[in-house]
Amino acid sequence: MLTTPLPLLLIEDDDLDCELIERTLRGAAPFYALTIVHDCREALGLLQPHNGHQPYLPALILLDLKLPGMSGLEFLRRLRQDPRLRTCIVFVLTDSDAEADKRTSYQYSAAGYILKSELASNTGMLLDLLEAYREVVEFPVRVTA
Repeated sequence: MLTTPLPLLLIEDDDLDCELIERTLRGAAPFYALTIVHDCREALGLLQPHNGHQPYLPALILLDLKLPGMSGLEFLRRLRQDPRLRTCIVFVLTDSDAEADKRTSYQYSAAGYILKSELASNTGMLLDLLEAYREVVEFPVRVTA
């Protein structure tokens, strides 16, 4: 069982969706350390070492697909091409119910595909999912070099 806060990266451009997820996690705050970025380029910059700084390596990434600039699917493709990042656990959190988006997300090894419409009506669902991961799943130590 994980005893330190689980680092989560939310890649989401909609402020209301960010607020919903923040509010959902607020009650469980000691168990999660949420970092929010608003586009995929910002996320990739955070995940890459630069100027002598260590990269941020979250235990889980919550990824919207419909983002400005680089799409979430392109982000997933790039993530899986990077030997250091290819094992990151990514849950897609999106409005898209398109079969092609689901298929492509899983082809790029998404751990799950969650529709925001389901989350909006049951915010506890996301917390339950994260709690199961935090309580049961063993996470590897991330090497930053």
